[in-house]
Parts: sequence; C-alpha cells; structure tokens
Amino acid sequence: MEVALILGGVAVLYLLLENRNASISAGISSNQAASGSPNYLSGLVNFGPGAPAFGSGPSSGQKITQEVGAGIGAGVATLGVLGAGSASGIGLFGGAAAAGTALGAAIPIIGTLAVVAIGVISAIEKHHQEAIANEGHALNQNDPIAIGDFTLVVQAAKAGQINYQTAQQYVDQIVADWYLSVRSVQKGHWAYQGSDLNVTYANSYANRSGPYGSSSKNPDSHAPDPCNGACVVGHYFIERGAQLTLMAVQAIQAGQHGTVTYPVIPPHDAQSGLPAKTVSF
Repeated sequence: MEVALILGGVAVLYLLLENRNASISAGISSNQAASGSPNYLSGLVNFGPGAPAFGSGPSSGQKITQEVGAGIGAGVATLGVLGAGSASGIGLFGGAAAAGTALGAAIPIIGTLAVVAIGVISAIEKHHQEAIANEGHALNQNDPIAIGDFTLVVQAAKAGQINYQTAQQYVDQIVADWYLSVRSVQKGHWAYQGSDLNVTYANSYANRSGPYGSSSKNPDSHAPDPCNGACVVGHYFIERGAQLTLMAVQAIQAGQHGTVTYPVIPPHDAQSGLPAKTVSF
C-alpha cells in the first residue's frame, strides 16, 4: 500500500512538471523551425532526479548525540580497565601500589570528564568533515548544471528561439532548482541585489580591501551570518549568473553583439570549483 502511494505521488509530480514545462516549450518549436538552428534548450539538464539524498537518515543533532554517546560508552569501559590497573600499581600509571590506588580513586571523576570531552570533540570533528564532504558533493554536482543551463538559454536567445520573457522563466527555474538541490547543505541565504553587477566574488568576498570590499556600502559585498559555501556560491555565481544571462538576452533582443562570462568558481575544501565559461552573441 505504501509503495503504491509513493509511486502515485511520483506520477503526479511528473505530470505537474511536464505541464509546467509544456507552456514554456510551446513557442520554441516554431521558432526553431523558422531559424533552422538546433534546439539548444533540449540540452537543459534537470537537477532534481540526480540530486544526492543528503537529508535522509538521522538529523545532524541526532548523529552527534549518537556518536558522543558511543564515544563516552567506549571511554567508560576503558576507564574501568585503567582504574583496575592503577589500583594494583600495574598498567599505564605504574608506580607503587599505594600511589596506584590513589590515582585509581581519582580517575572516576577526572577520567570521565576527559573521556566526555574527547568524545564530544571527536564527534563534532567527524560531523564537520561529513558536512564539508556533503557540501562539496552537492555543489560539484549542481554548479556545472546551473552554469551550463544558463549558457544554453543565451544560445537559444541568440538563435531566436526564445524571447526575454521566456528566458526569464527558464532562468528563474534554473535558480530555483539549484537551491532545491543544495538545500540540505545550505546554511543561510544571500540574495544578489544586482544594483551593480561589477560586485563579484573575486573583488568583494575574496578581496576585502578592494573598492567592493569592506568599505563598500553595497549589500552584495557583505555576507549574512551564517552563510556557508552553498550560500556564497548561490549569491555570487548562481543568482548573479542568472542576472548576467538575462542581461545578455536583453542585449540580443536589442540587436547587440558581445560576450557574457560566467566567472571561475574557485575550489574550496571538498568543492572542486568550476572554470570560467564565456558565450558570444
């Protein structure tokens, strides 16, 4: 019964997505036939089905609690052995039996606190490394999809297959899908205002001493707290990339020629980064 309900839900979701895309795609075929160009938008890559399911299983808090509990349990078991050894003057502490007995009596308090501290630190570090790995995996998978889809929108506009309004629908969907695919690893959201598209990662976030750095009053130069890697990439490369795409489409519609460059996404921790990509129109 549960399987049937799940399959039914998937089918309904699929139909909704198909209906959403049908209205957008309706005008593309006729424009494609008229222009004789390949349908660039047929190459758009979907985010959702390939996105990793990082959200399944215990929550972050539950995992830390479980790991700390396991660490304390193992430490307490070890403590009993150390205490017994010390009481007989044998083991790590050595020395006379009387001295060992005194140490053994002190261990249940001091030793337990040390074991708890070690267990907590170990669990937090393990969780931190897992979070970095998951964040890197999500961004490495979805950043190339978003940037690649932006370039296809520009190429479709260049070929006369879509107008500005249709391009905006595609761009909005690309941004929404990217955020949906990284939501399990994202901390904080930093909307790109775009009052000055010259505010980039390189000259504001990575270079705080520049004109767009700490001294700038532009909100696109100052990250909220918290704002992790996914938050920063979403701001400077996905949301700004969307605005660059629409700026290029607008220029194309006005009969202008030029280039649009999606800048390098630098590697960081488990994030492999992405090279710059330029599209001519």
